[in-house]
Amino acid sequence: MTEREIRLNARDLSGLVTGDAIPSAARRARVSTWDRTGGNNDSSFVPPGATQNVAQAEGAGRITHLWATALAPDLLWGRSLVLRAYWDGEETPSVEVPFGDFFGAGNCVAGEFASELLSVAPRDARSYHAWFEMPFADGFRLEVENQSDLPLLAIYLHIDHESWPEQPRAERFHAWWNRTPARREEDSPGVYGPQPHASRDGNHVFADIRGAGHYLGAFLYVHSTDGGWYGEGDEMIFIDDDRWPPAIHGTGTEDWAGTAWSPAEQFSHPWYGQPVTDRPDWSGFSHLYRFHVADPIRFDRSLHASIERGHANDRDDDWSSVAYWYQRDRTVPVPRLPPPDARVPPWPSRAREAADSVHQTFARELADPSALGDGDATRLGAAASYLAHLAHARDWDRIVSVCDWLSGRPTRSRAAPKRPALPPIMQRVADAGADAASSILEDEDPDAVADAIVGAWVAGFDADAAEGMSVVIGFRITVGDREVARELVVDQGRCAARTASGGHRRLELSGDAETLAALTLGRIDPWEAFIRGALGIAGDTSFAFRFGVFGVKPPAL
Repeated sequence: MTEREIRLNARDLSGLVTGDAIPSAARRARVSTWDRTGGNNDSSFVPPGATQNVAQAEGAGRITHLWATALAPDLLWGRSLVLRAYWDGEETPSVEVPFGDFFGAGNCVAGEFASELLSVAPRDARSYHAWFEMPFADGFRLEVENQSDLPLLAIYLHIDHESWPEQPRAERFHAWWNRTPARREEDSPGVYGPQPHASRDGNHVFADIRGAGHYLGAFLYVHSTDGGWYGEGDEMIFIDDDRWPPAIHGTGTEDWAGTAWSPAEQFSHPWYGQPVTDRPDWSGFSHLYRFHVADPIRFDRSLHASIERGHANDRDDDWSSVAYWYQRDRTVPVPRLPPPDARVPPWPSRAREAADSVHQTFARELADPSALGDGDATRLGAAASYLAHLAHARDWDRIVSVCDWLSGRPTRSRAAPKRPALPPIMQRVADAGADAASSILEDEDPDAVADAIVGAWVAGFDADAAEGMSVVIGFRITVGDREVARELVVDQGRCAARTASGGHRRLELSGDAETLAALTLGRIDPWEAFIRGALGIAGDTSFAFRFGVFGVKPPAL
């Protein structure tokens, strides 16, 4: 290759990561989940237990970018969905990692951040990106396996790659997930114990590699159950024939992640950061990363990277990680993932109760797949999206309450619905009783009736219950022989009424004035009714919900 045939990009990571120059004849392509019918269902449905090839190509080249988002009725889908990558026709994967952990959303907890190699973006930290260069000489294949007993309602993917006229260098991208769970056998003695630790024994292992290549770094996920500083653990990286001491020995967990003095702040840098930290006392979840992009750690025969859990491993917290590296001519398979029940994240008890409530609610709805139709997939997707929003906000009490509503159980933690002053027309209905609504309303002007019903909903708007909703609720109200229409616009905690105009993401509530009056005046407030309607459970009222386009594919029945 002559110098004129090489196009170098100063911002391209290939010069820093693998050293491959980009051929001038390189051609860009994308594999995605776009709707081949020309519609807007640009996603893939993954049944429980199913494995799907999501991208495949032949020849030589490299993957340059992955993007993904998903919609699932399982709050723990990020650990139960597995991502695998195969290069050059290999029989065992070079990548086999829980989907969320691979992208920096470990323990099914995500925070927004931006680095050179990974990022998580809005909304609700559910947009995942990876910019690892992933070269291949004879094709690649990416697959996902849904190891949950519930379906993945939708996964949206972009896999951007280039085809090259010649083979790239021999190093191939690898990733491995590992976990050191809390033993809980005895209380942790603290982080400043006097005992020395001149060994890697008992450390949390990032990677244990046989072969040649270079180590790119890791994402570390810590859950501190008892609080207190979980750090002071030193990283130790043994290269090739190292004995004690290792070639690289650190000075503390926060120092490994590029920080200092036990920080509890969230931040992100191109090559190091802490996108999740729960509390000032360091209890709960902390996520940290360190990428060796400008300072790769090269090895010829082997590499063992680990880190102490507290000084001299005197902490008993839950640690998990994903290590990333490049390797030539791998002869030893990457260790296989443990089963799903060994990957369940260490959520606190209330969060586990919320996750279990969501799982049970959707398990009932999905118990008979043959009974599901196109509209069912849409309404289930809407409910799953709302519950995912609440999970991101860690609003476990509201999740449990919503699932109680959906299941017809008495709510366990929900304030009484707001009871606003009613417009005069609706007050007359309230005084006479909802059963008398038709006789009272038939003498009223239909527009006044419509404005009164919608006005009652606006007045009773529960900003807390509707947090995170962005939807247009269309009312079609029949009074006598005339139908009138109004719309309620709900957007990020705000609510307003307007004349009906139609549009995207529209929810219609239709019925005669008597039914809508009964709903407006009933014991169920409108926002609880919205949640019930999303799953098609009418409860104590009778009304119809119809969704417009919501971008969720129905399952293949």
